Amino acid sequence: MSAKREAIGVRTRGSGGEQASALWRRIRRDLEARGVAADLAGELARHLEVRIVAGGHDRYDSLLDGAALASRAQCDADTKAERNSRDLQEVERMMSAFAEELSKLDETLEVLAAYVRRMRTSSGPRPDPTLH
Repeated sequence: MSAKREAIGVRTRGSGGEQASALWRRIRRDLEARGVAADLAGELARHLEVRIVAGGHDRYDSLLDGAALASRAQCDADTKAERNSRDLQEVERMMSAFAEELSKLDETLEVLAAYVRRMRTSSGPRPDPTLH
């Protein structure tokens, strides 16, 4: 086994599954130390393990740093999308309340218009507006 592979805990083919799972645990632990959520770290570790065993030993830290950075970016995007969704729901609620108020105003104007029509018809004929 090469010194580099030994340094990160990887055995070559035929070494058995117990060593590969040790690498997975190490990757997961290192991802969690870089701030990746535990539930996501396990899935990322599974994918990264394949890349590291396939020849990415020299780039172990770079691969983990990149995965951690991508994880944070995704988390930020999810948070922003959730906030935007809440904002949209609030705008929809406000527009609904505004529409209700407009409906009430429309009803009031109809009542006033009917009252004015009734006042005009009940007051009799209009006087002549001519003064001389």
